[in-house]
Amino acid sequence: MTAGYADSDCADLKADPKPGPNWAEYLAGGLVNEDEARCLESLSKIPIAHNDSRIWACCTILGRQVSQEVIKYILDLLVQPVHRLSFDDQSLGQHWMENLYNLFKQFEKTSIHIRVLFLMSRLVRENSNSVVDCSTFLNICRQTLQTLDPELCIEALSAMTNTLEVDHVRLRLSQNERLIDAIKVNLATITNQPQLQYNALLCLWLVSFNATAVTELLKRSNILPITMSIAKTATKEKVLRVAVGFWRNCLERCKETVMPVLIGARVLDFISNCEKKQFSDPDLTFDLSFLKAELDAAILKLSTFDEYSSEIKSGNLDWTPPHKSTLFWRTNAMRLNENNGELLR
Repeated sequence: MTAGYADSDCADLKADPKPGPNWAEYLAGGLVNEDEARCLESLSKIPIAHNDSRIWACCTILGRQVSQEVIKYILDLLVQPVHRLSFDDQSLGQHWMENLYNLFKQFEKTSIHIRVLFLMSRLVRENSNSVVDCSTFLNICRQTLQTLDPELCIEALSAMTNTLEVDHVRLRLSQNERLIDAIKVNLATITNQPQLQYNALLCLWLVSFNATAVTELLKRSNILPITMSIAKTATKEKVLRVAVGFWRNCLERCKETVMPVLIGARVLDFISNCEKKQFSDPDLTFDLSFLKAELDAAILKLSTFDEYSSEIKSGNLDWTPPHKSTLFWRTNAMRLNENNGELLR
């Protein structure tokens, strides 16, 4: 049975609910009807339940863009965790994404823009992919990140983290090259913003719990070296923690691809320097120890040419003494043709 906003057995949302718009004025102006006014007024008093009729009503009213006051009122209340925004109607999911996208375009770079991001994240997280397609949400996140406005980008990344405990969203993000590029550009160009760095790395860390998503992410993007650059200059422990956690997850799930990049970027030297410091987070210390043990074991097995190959693949080639050696090149020159000249491309 579909729950409705008139259910009387629900507890009040708040002991002292925030007053909403004057619904009598909206009724008199013909902007809402009586049922809609009762629905809107109830949002601050009675929690929304699964398949609640008010979910449809709110979507319809937002689609009409009655006023900024009403838009903000609905968006602010619906993001409260007391409400359940889950439903089984696929057409309702489509209407929500369309209406929220239109609000985003109409009120881009305003507080409504941010509110839309967080409501979309709730809808994506609480519903299956067949009911609410996450592509519109990820598209808005990508467009927001492309503004390179630090405040907006921090909010977009935060909204994304709300959805990345859902496995299919992890996979969809890892396959979205334009969104990954936008995250990379934010990390590479917006400096002195540790909260932005943390939010971006947290997104990557959450994605890295899905092995298929890790493979897709690394196939489509050279993201690891950027995270290493951020970690080496991080001023906040939490930034370093999620970067190192991301490396560990990637290494555990895609070792053959990740190990050469970590070796080539001289992550072992970085970890050795980190070991001299005291960290408050035991998980960070544990992950650093794990990575050191793995890298030590791998490096013992490497030839000088293997290390040179790793450096090239990492995009972090150092002109170290062996590479200036005539003997090194006389011995290994022909190996550059291995794997169809992969290292020469």
